[in-house]
Amino acid sequence: MQTIEQGIMAKAGAGEFGTDCCPDYGLCPRGMLDIFDRLEEMRQEGDYTYLLTFCAVELTVTEGNVDMLKKTNSTKKDNPLWFTGASGVSLDKTCKPPKLFGMSQIPIGKKEDFLEAFRTIACRNTAGTSMNDHSSRSHCFVFLNLYASSKDSGTIRTSRFQFVDLAGSERLNEAHGSAQSGDMRLWEGMATNFSLTMLSQCVRNLVSCSKSGRKTFSFRGYVGDLVPLLSESLVGSAMTLVVVCISSAVANAGQSVNALEFGEVFSKLTVHPRGVETEKVTTMKRNAEALRDSAEQALKDSNTTKYAVVRDAQIRQAQQVLDILNCLGHL
Repeated sequence: MQTIEQGIMAKAGAGEFGTDCCPDYGLCPRGMLDIFDRLEEMRQEGDYTYLLTFCAVELTVTEGNVDMLKKTNSTKKDNPLWFTGASGVSLDKTCKPPKLFGMSQIPIGKKEDFLEAFRTIACRNTAGTSMNDHSSRSHCFVFLNLYASSKDSGTIRTSRFQFVDLAGSERLNEAHGSAQSGDMRLWEGMATNFSLTMLSQCVRNLVSCSKSGRKTFSFRGYVGDLVPLLSESLVGSAMTLVVVCISSAVANAGQSVNALEFGEVFSKLTVHPRGVETEKVTTMKRNAEALRDSAEQALKDSNTTKYAVVRDAQIRQAQQVLDILNCLGHL
């Protein structure tokens, strides 16, 4: 399924299907095009000024959090990085919901702009294993950010649509056979299994918390960036759809059962979506300028380059906010 989807996205990015929805498209491209069509209808109402942007990130073991729009210019690392933000995309856990920053964003003003988005999705990180010639080696997040601006009130409401394709779990002895400890595919498989275990345990704990009547839950005990990025979906603050893909092969029956049990646990979560609050343009501008200035000052004062990549990401993030405000006519 992943191989078919990637092949279709490569053709879509090349313009073979034009800008209309192709019958062979999966949920992600269909959803993206549908969001754009609905946005065009909203623009006709004239109450707000809208800006839609696209970005995509892979959570990987060997390269950290990868900006997929820049991926064609990156060099694959030979060893695991010492922290996930070392590739220039970091997770901000201080905001609610937690979000990635430092990656590129492109505006989507017309359907033709989706061609670059499709080309980006097509470069998803895959590699061959004993069970799959094109096994996903990362968790892939595709984001559409919608900014709705009201000049009358001087506020902006930001909504985030995220499409997430999780890498599949692997039985290491079946997927990698006699692979040596230095084989990076083995490490990627182990890291993928661990992150999915963290996610599964988090969901089970959330279900248990709900049954016991507890109203508070902390995500701090779960290692990695996957669980925090999915937190709003897990606690039901965002509308969420989960699709579980399984193998039809009899030989994979055990893993298919595990996948279905994984989905069954998810189905026990409840959804109570909340409205998105607006933010003052003046506040957004002040915060962006403060973040940019503090990051630039930290780079000047630092005697080490250890966290320079994070400071650079903060500067990019701040500049992107200012560019968005400018596109919406606030600067």
